[in-house]
Amino acid sequence: MKRLGFIAILLLLIGTIWGQASLPFAYDAGKPTATLGLTHTGLGTDYSSSPKMKFDTTEDNLILFFTGTPDVLTFNIKWNKNTSEPRFPGNFELLESSNGIDYTTVQLYNSTTGTALPNGTVITETFTTLNPSTRYIKWLYTAKSNGNIAIGAISLTGISSSPSIIVLPNTLSSFSYGEGSGPSSEQSFMVSGMNLTENISITAPESYEISLTSGSDFTNSLNIPQLDGTVESTPVYVRLKSGLLTATYNSESIDLISAGAPSNAVICNGLVTSIPSENLFTGTDNNGWMTYSVSSNKNWTLGSDYFSINAYGGDVASEDYLISPVYNLDAYSNENISFNSVTQYTDITNPRVEFLYTDNYTGNPATTIWTPLTATWPESTSILSEVTNSGIISLTGVHGNNIRFAFKYTSSGTGSGTSSLWRIDDVILAGDPFTLPVELSSFNASFNVSNFVSINWTTQSEENMLGYYIHRNETDDLSSAIRINNEVISAHNQPTAQNYTHKDVELEKNTTYYYWLQSADLDGTTEFFGPVTVKTGSTTPDTPIIGLTTNLKKAYPNPFNPSTTISFDLVESSFVNIEVFNLKGQLVKTLVNRQVEAGNQSVVWNGLDNNSKPCTSGVYFYRMSAGKYQSTQKIIMMK
Repeated sequence: MKRLGFIAILLLLIGTIWGQASLPFAYDAGKPTATLGLTHTGLGTDYSSSPKMKFDTTEDNLILFFTGTPDVLTFNIKWNKNTSEPRFPGNFELLESSNGIDYTTVQLYNSTTGTALPNGTVITETFTTLNPSTRYIKWLYTAKSNGNIAIGAISLTGISSSPSIIVLPNTLSSFSYGEGSGPSSEQSFMVSGMNLTENISITAPESYEISLTSGSDFTNSLNIPQLDGTVESTPVYVRLKSGLLTATYNSESIDLISAGAPSNAVICNGLVTSIPSENLFTGTDNNGWMTYSVSSNKNWTLGSDYFSINAYGGDVASEDYLISPVYNLDAYSNENISFNSVTQYTDITNPRVEFLYTDNYTGNPATTIWTPLTATWPESTSILSEVTNSGIISLTGVHGNNIRFAFKYTSSGTGSGTSSLWRIDDVILAGDPFTLPVELSSFNASFNVSNFVSINWTTQSEENMLGYYIHRNETDDLSSAIRINNEVISAHNQPTAQNYTHKDVELEKNTTYYYWLQSADLDGTTEFFGPVTVKTGSTTPDTPIIGLTTNLKKAYPNPFNPSTTISFDLVESSFVNIEVFNLKGQLVKTLVNRQVEAGNQSVVWNGLDNNSKPCTSGVYFYRMSAGKYQSTQKIIMMK
């Protein structure tokens, strides 16, 4: 009988402790004794007015156990202590759990974290991002210090019991690979369902494929079964299909449906470049990356498949760098870079790793001038969060053949809970190779009976060219040659054959001259051709001077800020119209609309529209019409 009585008492206690509250739920009293869904451990003597429940000792806690899907949680909280300190100095936590065993932190309150709790002030807290699978909410006095905490006016509303599909995140970006080298690296989203009557059906868009298994079994559609109306949180892996042509594959939708539930979707954005994307660091080896600790406290280390650094709880400030090898960005156009990162216990005062670059690494990152790059980083969390992709970071404004990237880690070193752990993986550099700027088919010089030298050259194609300079010497020595044209001879930048000529009149009789042609690209790189030789005073017949052709040239500089020059040639006097349009095809600015004489001409665009208002950064097109001739070129304003 004693045994049966014990069992009966035990069952009664379990029923009292784990009885579930229904939503919506509200409570504003002292220590709960017979309130369905509320239990506590060790709460102190109640206060006389709300908030009444007193947390007076380390490990004092209050647990709310409920049925339904949580929506909005509110409660009042107050720190009580005869002191002038502006914030609660201990540790008090709000936690959530789906099973009553494994809890994750929703909010931590202490001297630096969470809403400020001034002494004696009642604060109302509201939380709208509880996990849909949460069924337990816990308030816990983690570490007592200088006073007590009071809680009251608890309110928790619930979400309708209608069928629903939940996805997180609802956008995946930065899928990429070079044409011919796919598929892309995979990313993932989480899907769950509640109150379902049918399974969840997932369909991938044309350019993407999906799987329930990381690294394998990718397909166009999936089916996730529901059990008693529920689909537990399940990862779905996504990647950009192989075999795609060079293009952007943005705003493509992965659709999720279940009968009776509102449909949901995950939007995918990706890019296939015209050259293979280069994974600068795969995590399996360092690929030439190096580490440098300025503080000599912590440093980056190579993990099993990532680089990581951890100064959690450290009492010494850290400044540590993960530095790439040298990359030549002048060899590419449309460059971009991306990476994945994971963090835990992000430092409050120094909250993140910085992503930087330099074109002049000194050998010591502390003395190197770095430029920051904007990236997406993980949210601060007390647990090791999921992988966060940086997004596609444009490098079109980064130039040079001596570029290094770096991840700079800093930690305040103010003790446990203020430093952080970071992981970096899959640093992807992608871009389009520059085509040969100039293809030269002939280069010669001849002496004219009118006592000048005619220097002539023909190009078969030009791209991204600034123009040409000519150098002369009386010996075959380029290093001591002088440049004879003060102004650049502008390039036509056409894919078809172009002819050029230049007169050299400052000559001595009966002298042999050596000439070199220097081509100059818009990115600052140059190339020399020659030499060709000619002797003055010879009887070589005149070389005909090739005339101009009507031609719209590349703007320079491009990209520009705040102004750029657009040059053009006219073979004859013509009525010329030059207009600037935005990406939507809307007229922005009329630069020329008049009769123009034959010859080399130019016009400056100052970045203003027809209403004299500054234009925004972005891509624009300028179009020239002259008689039957028409041509359009692209230009970029970068502020």
